[in-house]
Amino acid sequence: MEDQIKKAKHFVFLASSVILIVFIIFSFTALLNNPKYLIYGITHINPLLYLIAIVILILGYSLGFIKWLLLIRGYNIKLSLLNHFLLYFSMYSMELSPGRWGRAISTYLLSKKYHIKHAYLFPIIVADIFTDFSGFVVVAVFSSLFIKRYVIASITIAIILLIPLFIFTNRKLYSFVKRKLLKIKNEKARYYIFKFLKNGDLYFQGHSLLKKRKYLLSLTFTIPAELLKALSLYFIILAMGFNVNNLYIIVLFMYASSTLIGALSGIPGGIGVSDFILIGYLSTFLAIPYVYAVIINILFRALVLWLIPILGLLVLVITSRRI
Repeated sequence: MEDQIKKAKHFVFLASSVILIVFIIFSFTALLNNPKYLIYGITHINPLLYLIAIVILILGYSLGFIKWLLLIRGYNIKLSLLNHFLLYFSMYSMELSPGRWGRAISTYLLSKKYHIKHAYLFPIIVADIFTDFSGFVVVAVFSSLFIKRYVIASITIAIILLIPLFIFTNRKLYSFVKRKLLKIKNEKARYYIFKFLKNGDLYFQGHSLLKKRKYLLSLTFTIPAELLKALSLYFIILAMGFNVNNLYIIVLFMYASSTLIGALSGIPGGIGVSDFILIGYLSTFLAIPYVYAVIINILFRALVLWLIPILGLLVLVITSRRI
C-alpha cells in the first residue's frame, strides 16, 4: 500500500509540473501582449470573491460524496461516515490521470482492507466516473440549447463520450466477447484470456449491485455539483471586476462545454484543450480582453488542476493510515 501512495505522490507532482509549464506558456503569451494588464489583473483581484469561488468549488466536489454513499451501498463495506468521506475525497488525488481512471486508488484501498478482489469493487469507480461525465454532458447540452449555440456539436461529443459507458456496463456484450475468447486454442493466449475473464466475471458480479436506478439517482447529485463548479468560475469572473449579472447560464455553458471538449481530447485534465476553449469563450461570449481571459482561466484551472488534486493527495495519505 505504501508503494501505491508513493506512486500517487509522484504522479501528482509530475502532473502539477506539466500543468505549471502549460500555465507559464499561457501567462508568457499574455505577457507579450501587454505586461501591464497582466500584472494589474493579478494584483487587483477581489480576494473575498476569489475565496468564495474556492469554497464553492470544494463544495461542488464534496457534493459527490452523497453519490459515493449511494453507489457503495450494497457492497457490505462498513466504515464510519468520516472514513467514507476521506476515502471518497482521496480519489481526487488521481484526478489528472487519463480518463480519471486513477480514482480507482480508493477502491484499491478498500480491496486491501477487506481482502476483496479489486475487480469486484471497480464498478463503483466506473459508475462514479461515468455519472460525472453524464452530469456535465447534461449541463453542456441543456445550456447549449438555452443559448442556442453549438447544440449539434454538444450532442455529438456527448454521444461519443458515453459510448464507453455502454461497453463497461453491457453484460450481454461481455458474454459475447467471452464466448469468442474461449474458442481460442493457443495455450499461451488462453493463460491471459482466463486471467482476463476471471477479473471480468468478478467485475460484472460487482456491477450487478449497481442497479439502473442508482445511475439515475446519482445524476441528481452530479448535476448540482457541476452547477456549483460553474458558479465558482462565475465568482472568479466577478472577482476580476467584470459584471456578469444575469449571465450565469452563459458561464455555465462555457464551463460545461470546455470541460466536455477537454474530456473528448483524452488529455489528462483536458490540459491545454479546455484552457484554449475557455479563454476563447470568455473573449467571445463576455467580450473579456484576451489578457484578462487568460488570468481568469489560470485562476480557475489552478483550483481544478492543482488545489483539488493536492487536497486529494493529503486526504489519501490520511486515509491510508486510518483505514
